[in-house]
Amino acid sequence: TDAGGAIVSVRITTRGAKNDPYNEGGVKVLCKATQPGALCPVALFMEYWQITERLGFETDKPLIRHPDGRLVTTQQVRKQIKRHAQLLGYNPDWFGNHSTRIQGATRMLAANVPMQTMLKQGNWKTDRGIMPYMRHSGEMQRTVSNALALQPRSTSQRNVGRPRSRRER
Repeated sequence: TDAGGAIVSVRITTRGAKNDPYNEGGVKVLCKATQPGALCPVALFMEYWQITERLGFETDKPLIRHPDGRLVTTQQVRKQIKRHAQLLGYNPDWFGNHSTRIQGATRMLAANVPMQTMLKQGNWKTDRGIMPYMRHSGEMQRTVSNALALQPRSTSQRNVGRPRSRRER
């Protein structure tokens, strides 16, 4: 909590992930959004948590459940992601269960987040595991293209260094 008593972060213990073969669990930390107008993950989580408390959900059972206690399926998650994409004016064909992982990895890459932090945040075991999720943003692609573009050389730069083959002489 901050000085005013507002919750600024939430610590969540996870278990049963595919990269947790011994079911030892891990820790996730949600932090309050600081960008104006952004959806705050802490506020959203706390709202959900209060609803689960009112419904009498046991704290040792999976958190994401229907009001009657049934588990949420991956198909139901996919359906809701596509529904919300369409409500926001996006083509739902481009969205699915891994869309948030892709966006998270891509945004962390663009923000120069260290690889170890990215792996921990996304529950990836190795650099190789995160690679399929990282996409280059338009800005990143422009930066790479500019870095690799051949620039015309001035006359003072011509014939600098030694030739690479006999034909260049």
